[in-house]
Amino acid sequence: MSTHLLIMKKAQVKMGENIAVLLLFTVLLVLGIIFYVQYQRGALRDELREQRLKDAIQISQRIAYLPEVQCSEDAIQKENCYDGVKIEKATPILKANKNYYYGILGYSKVEIELLYPPSDAKTILFYDNKKPGTVSEEMVQAPIAVYLPNEDRYVFAVLKVVAYG
Repeated sequence: MSTHLLIMKKAQVKMGENIAVLLLFTVLLVLGIIFYVQYQRGALRDELREQRLKDAIQISQRIAYLPEVQCSEDAIQKENCYDGVKIEKATPILKANKNYYYGILGYSKVEIELLYPPSDAKTILFYDNKKPGTVSEEMVQAPIAVYLPNEDRYVFAVLKVVAYG
């Protein structure tokens, strides 16, 4: 009978070892899954941020080609030129026709900040359509020259585009 007890004890020890190994394997598997999910969240967050930055850059490029802001002379469009008078006059039009401009500018905010000379310093809110439930935003800034046709001179400015996500 003592050999029978000895065999039973060995079997119990083996079963305990198997359970310990399975438990350890399960814990390692759960930890691995947790780390993988955290990594994927970070990667997704970075990808969404990058997409918002791309959207902001695309919007800034679209603005450069809007007839509402382009400089023109004798009905010929000038490259990389923003007309200060057109910008001032177009701002209320953009607000009144938000649905139309949503197709072009999407959920974004566009500001033109006149910087130099200091006597002309001011910020013009050109377009603002904040996405409901916005959780994040990315801003792109680009230096531009704004032509003031009434005074026949240029003002240094910064185009600020915020893309909402």
